[in-house]
Amino acid sequence: MSAADNKAVFLSYASQDAVAVLRIAEALRAAGVEVWFDQNELVGGDAWDAKIRKQISECGLFVPVISAATQARGEGYFRLEWKLSVDRSHLMAHDQPFLLPVVIDATKDSEARVPLEFRAVQWTRLPAGETNTAFCARVKKLLSVPGATTESATSTPTPRNAPVPPAAASKSSRSWLVAVAPGAAALVVLALWQPWKKSAPASAAISTTTTAVANLPPSDARKLTLKARALIDDDLMAARENFRLAEELCQRAVTLAPDDGEAWATLARISCEVMTRNYETNARRRELARSQSERAAHLAPDSIETGLATAAYLDFTGELSAAETTLRQLLARAATDERVALAYVRALGRLNRLSDAENFRRTHPAFAGNSARVLAAQAYSLRTPGNFARAS
Repeated sequence: MSAADNKAVFLSYASQDAVAVLRIAEALRAAGVEVWFDQNELVGGDAWDAKIRKQISECGLFVPVISAATQARGEGYFRLEWKLSVDRSHLMAHDQPFLLPVVIDATKDSEARVPLEFRAVQWTRLPAGETNTAFCARVKKLLSVPGATTESATSTPTPRNAPVPPAAASKSSRSWLVAVAPGAAALVVLALWQPWKKSAPASAAISTTTTAVANLPPSDARKLTLKARALIDDDLMAARENFRLAEELCQRAVTLAPDDGEAWATLARISCEVMTRNYETNARRRELARSQSERAAHLAPDSIETGLATAAYLDFTGELSAAETTLRQLLARAATDERVALAYVRALGRLNRLSDAENFRRTHPAFAGNSARVLAAQAYSLRTPGNFARAS
């Protein structure tokens, strides 16, 4: 049976909620719905993982069960299941029903620790897993009607219990500390750059963007991406919070326009930078960087942004020669792009080709001006002799 023909429901939950989720499974089965809730049938190790992944890739509906237990757990296998379901949803048409979140207790929608994609569809509340006939009927309808439209939070009236996507990130979602690079060199760069003279400072752009982002039409997804890109490319002091905000903007962008390769490429670059700067280096982030880079390469293979994302991922995974080759080829198409030139210098340095890196820096036209990026790299090289190739 193909994934398109499958009519099974996959229930994803934290182990503490097994009793409540079993009630949901039994009610759906009693209504004639096939449910994958094979807790007792699964074997351990790789075979168990492979079976879960296969079921998520083939199920008809994915039902994440949200509760106080999922709120309390920052890590857990269910979070990988949620990520796999979101990745699959990105391959689907916007009106294809697949994600069907269920809340089994008093967890507030606005505070739920869930992927952004879960907020784009209507939620259902089933206290303690007590499942009514209306929910079962709805599940059967979504499974039986090809191309049925999901109840979108933006396209249908919002029921009393449906979540309202927050207009701006809450304080809890911005818990990353701001890492400010010390030293007089950074102050010299800031004085030369004088960002306060710009007509639209980045801080103002972010404040206006985060308050209006939830209501932007899909045509504005690229604007979100450009604002995110400005945060990571013009952030001379590598502020951790800026990467966080940039990621939120790009996640909104890909929610509005799932096929925008530029947005996926910027997301991939953010993930790579977050890992390179040791802000987050866990398996989840590494998998995000990989999947985002691959999706960008599929959707926008000729994009400069995709090339930068690909090179960043190759560099992080230790494929240094491949990263250098990618950037060298990118330079042939974008010779004056400072981002590409700086990335190429860093790649040469990573390969211990320091003399080549210094010669490139001295002769390449991208370094002729006094832009903020170039000045920042030069200041870093003065502070740390011999390490210009690693300057960011």
